[in-house]
Amino acid sequence: MFDIILLLLSVCCLVRNKVAPVLLMILCLFYSNNIIGEVTSPWPFLHNNSDTGVLVYVLLLLYLAGRSRSEAVDENLVWLRKGVVAFYLFLFLSYVIDLSVNYVAFSSIVKSFRNWSCLLLVFFIPKLRVIEIQRFFRYVFLFTMILTALFIVEFIFDISITGVRRTEEGSRASGPWPFSLFVWGALFSGVYKISSAKRIFCIVLILFHLIICGSRSNFMAFALVALIVFFLSGAFSMKKLLAAVLAVSLIGIIFSTENVLSRRFAESKEDVASVRAGSGYVEGNFSFRILLLDERMQYINQKAQYAIFGIGNVQERDFKKNVFKIGLLNDDNDVTQLDTGDIAWALLFLRLGYVGTFVYLLFIYGRMMAIGFRNKENPLALALLTFLCAHLFFLSFTGYLISTSYFLLPLLCSVPLQRNQRQLI
Repeated sequence: MFDIILLLLSVCCLVRNKVAPVLLMILCLFYSNNIIGEVTSPWPFLHNNSDTGVLVYVLLLLYLAGRSRSEAVDENLVWLRKGVVAFYLFLFLSYVIDLSVNYVAFSSIVKSFRNWSCLLLVFFIPKLRVIEIQRFFRYVFLFTMILTALFIVEFIFDISITGVRRTEEGSRASGPWPFSLFVWGALFSGVYKISSAKRIFCIVLILFHLIICGSRSNFMAFALVALIVFFLSGAFSMKKLLAAVLAVSLIGIIFSTENVLSRRFAESKEDVASVRAGSGYVEGNFSFRILLLDERMQYINQKAQYAIFGIGNVQERDFKKNVFKIGLLNDDNDVTQLDTGDIAWALLFLRLGYVGTFVYLLFIYGRMMAIGFRNKENPLALALLTFLCAHLFFLSFTGYLISTSYFLLPLLCSVPLQRNQRQLI
């Protein structure tokens, strides 16, 4: 019922001309597993919550299409639109090859396109009002802090409120939802107009959650974001020097004491050693992901078509069984062949090939990073730039997010706000 409730609320909001909460609800539907611990809904028939998210997204686009343009088209937005068109041209060519050479069903192509459908929002951004985008980012902040607090309460009192799965038999808290990293960067860069006491409280709350969830990749990503913001925001000062000393001291305390995070980093040494040894033995999560990626790359290296376009848009159920030996087990106790949430590069290389992945990184991901860097004096642009950097260099090796367009939705909305030098929310 989670998705149906959000669907009905979204329709009510659109009727009342309220776009900001609809944008947040779309994100909640796409990432329902990080909020309620479920990706599917049984009512009125079994379906994915993300399917409902696509439906709400289409309703939003139809609503915006009927609006008159409220903002001038920003030059950064025009440049990004050209990149989206270039990427869509590559997708169209791959679809033609799928239909004519690979004989993939047209329905499979339609399902696959949903993964990149959020990029269409770039053509509707001028229909959004500045106040609506600002409210959307406020909602993301409030929702993130509430969800983080709930995860902490669940762990401390050993109860279930959200339904999100805790790992290691409950010894570790639920992991942060994807946009907790953005809020973290926004708190450091000064996006939100809140008091220093509230800002420090929010930072400590997120940091405490990071420690008890024990995610090594998230800890490094959050540290990277804080470090980049530290060096790129404003001039050097004694306050910054003091903050750096305190941060280093805090990290030293964290790793010198017995806690979930320090134990996880100790385990990672053996994991990395097993990969360097090249034994093919899965010692831990990192070695599992590297071996999974290597197996998929060896497969697409066999044919030039795969290297350029990937295996295409064939669905999991229609792909050959037992091609890959490394992967998570499905309900039938077989290795999942294509769909994996462990490492984004395996999905990108399989679905888009090496050339397609390059096109995506150059024309979509790279252009959004360039826009953020051009406007890095803007706190919002800086927070989003660090968000993209952390995902590209760290979280892409431990998750799937950059292989979808869903997590780009807030970044697309942010383009009109990035042109101002000090656009506080």
